[in-house]
Amino acid sequence: MTLDPTNPNQENTQDITDKSAEIQNKMSDAQKKLALIEVEGKAGTEDYGIKVYLNGRYEATKVTIDPSVLEQPTQVVCDLMASAITDASRKAEIAIQNEMMKLFQNFDLTGK
Repeated sequence: MTLDPTNPNQENTQDITDKSAEIQNKMSDAQKKLALIEVEGKAGTEDYGIKVYLNGRYEATKVTIDPSVLEQPTQVVCDLMASAITDASRKAEIAIQNEMMKLFQNFDLTGK
């Protein structure tokens, strides 16, 4: 790049452009890593309950329901399902925050 001596902000503009590209690359990497995260949300007891699995995009990837749960009233099944989803969502949020902190902990936004 040839610098124009009459434009004192030219280097600063290039630094901003470079940082912008770096941020875009980091975000692309983050999205790929987040897609690989999987968390398990549970409701009920170890031998009796519902499990919901979410990825880092909050997409449900799997649900398991103990057959004995299905013998319960519909409202009990619905309550357990809602609790398992909530549990998985909270765990996903924590996992996502941890992953983002790892990705950006050494990222310098000062341009130095």
